[in-house]
Amino acid sequence: MRNVLMVDTYNGMNLSCTRKNGQGFYGEILQSLESLFEHMMKLHGRVYFSMFVLSYPADSCHLYPTDNSLLKRFLDALMHHCRRKNHDPKYLWVRELSPKTGQIHYHLVLLLDYDHSRNARTILLKANELWKRCLNVEDNNGLVELSKIDKNEYGHYGGGIQINRNDNNYRHVYEKCYELASYLAKRYSKEKLPPYVNGHGSSMKMS
Repeated sequence: MRNVLMVDTYNGMNLSCTRKNGQGFYGEILQSLESLFEHMMKLHGRVYFSMFVLSYPADSCHLYPTDNSLLKRFLDALMHHCRRKNHDPKYLWVRELSPKTGQIHYHLVLLLDYDHSRNARTILLKANELWKRCLNVEDNNGLVELSKIDKNEYGHYGGGIQINRNDNNYRHVYEKCYELASYLAKRYSKEKLPPYVNGHGSSMKMS
């Protein structure tokens, strides 16, 4: 990833504003997020948006592969589960390295058909089970977490947000969800990848 944008907006939409964005955003991820959102909104009148963080146990850098093979195994299993439930899942993930601990973690944006899925906490339970299996640990408490969403500002549906194409405030909600998701595009903590290891991926073809 080399296309770094030092901007506050992308195609007219606000980007996530945190102290970690001083290094800019990766344009490839911003574009892929927009493509993901647009694709799902064309397929479904109502889309369910949620975000997750996947972590490894503390001080376990030397115990697990340095590539993304465990994440792939997790996503394959989670997508299989979601498809069986007719959720029509689409996702985008990014890999980050904590400057403080040296631990890898992943951020995941998940978009589902709202008519068949409207509770991220139910997905969280399954995600915990699958990630625990991938890590081969007995207790993975706190290693899969829902990203926090402000209930008052965004409207809250079981830990996620409904984007309804037929609502009067559709564009506002859509852009707020994109703003939240744009956090994944920040340059901060995405450097120092091992050779031939991707720093991001999607259920759709990446740009």
